[in-house]
Amino acid sequence: MIYIMIILILCPLFVYFYMFPRPQRKQKYEHYHCAIVLGFPSLDNGDISDILKSRIDQGIKLYQQHRVDYLILSGGHVKNEYNESEVMYQYCLQKGLPQDCLIIENQSVSTYHNMLYSKTMMEQHHFKTAMIVTSSWHLRKANHYAKSQQLDYVMVKAKNPPQYSLFHNIKWHITTNIMTFVQLCRGYY
Repeated sequence: MIYIMIILILCPLFVYFYMFPRPQRKQKYEHYHCAIVLGFPSLDNGDISDILKSRIDQGIKLYQQHRVDYLILSGGHVKNEYNESEVMYQYCLQKGLPQDCLIIENQSVSTYHNMLYSKTMMEQHHFKTAMIVTSSWHLRKANHYAKSQQLDYVMVKAKNPPQYSLFHNIKWHITTNIMTFVQLCRGYY
């Protein structure tokens, strides 16, 4: 009985880590054409959420360090009436970024769509390389879709919001990985 339980636990883990390997974080280039900043829902009143702020702050940092020339702000209406990319766009303008470095991708409703539509934006602007910015707990999932879109990319981890404890971070890692595995089992990958 114990062997069956071990197999029932290890087989799904093996499948998960095979389908979603460790994210590609080693940078191949000094400079990338763009950073794709993945969205996250804003607060219900339209203010930027802490997680979205941490992601866009990392994208802004990459731009200010001249690591990228453009930011693709990727995210649509997912959890509320506010468009994630529009919230990011307004935040970037408040932080002093020029409009001409910001590209809005506002159709995405999932990580898959973030990569699909951002790839289209990259092709339209003749970008070849991208830094993909997201939260640590979202890296494997985003990496999987970036790879499936055959992007020339590197994953960049945004800092965890300071008000989020280690418990919150662990919870996000577990929840995201379980939901990703459930979606895999349902045939969404």
